[in-house]
Amino acid sequence: MQRLNFDKDKYGKEILIDTADMVEFNQSVKVAQPTFYIIAALNKAKGVVQIDMESYEIADNTVLFISPNTRVNIENVEASDAIWLFFEGEFLDFFFQDKFFTYKFDFFHGPKALRPLTLDAPDFKDAFVLFQQIHQEKRALREDSHHFLRSSLYLLLIKLNRQYGSRFSSEGNVIHDNRILQFKLLLETHIKEFKTVEE
Repeated sequence: MQRLNFDKDKYGKEILIDTADMVEFNQSVKVAQPTFYIIAALNKAKGVVQIDMESYEIADNTVLFISPNTRVNIENVEASDAIWLFFEGEFLDFFFQDKFFTYKFDFFHGPKALRPLTLDAPDFKDAFVLFQQIHQEKRALREDSHHFLRSSLYLLLIKLNRQYGSRFSSEGNVIHDNRILQFKLLLETHIKEFKTVEE
C-alpha cells in the first residue's frame, strides 16, 4: 500500500489543489492511503472499489469521496473517462477561517461517509461541468486562479452534499455546531489511541 502525500510546493501555498484526467492519472497506484482529500467524477467506469473495509459497485455517473488517511483499493475499477480532484483541507479551511470547514460535509465525515454516489445523468452532467472547469483552470493557471478554484470547489461540494444527503438520508446540510465538528475531529485524529468511552 502506498502512502500518498500532497506536494504543497508544486503550485505554491495559494493553490493546494490538483487534478488529473485518466490520461494523467498514475495508473500504477492501485492501493493507497492519501493524506489529503479526493473527489473523483467517474463518467465511464465499472467494477468494485474498496474504501477502508467496505466494497462498493462502481458504474457510470459515479462520484467517489476519499478523506485523509483512508485506505482505498481501485485494483478492480476500470475507468475510461474520469476527473480526479486532490486537495488539502487547508485550501478551504484557511480561506473561510474555519478549521472545521471540510468536516461539515456528509460525504467526508458524516455517519454514512465515503459511500460512492451514483447520480442520474442530468445531475452528474451538472457536477461534471464543475469538475471540468476546475481541471481546465489548473491547466492554465492565472494570477486569480486560486479564487476561481476555491469558489468552484466550494460550489461543487455544496451541490454534492445536497445530493449525498438526499440519496443516503443523511443531513445533507452543512453542520454549523463547532462542538460537534471538534468532537468529530478529535475522534478521527485519536481513535487509534483512545478506544474507551471514558477516554
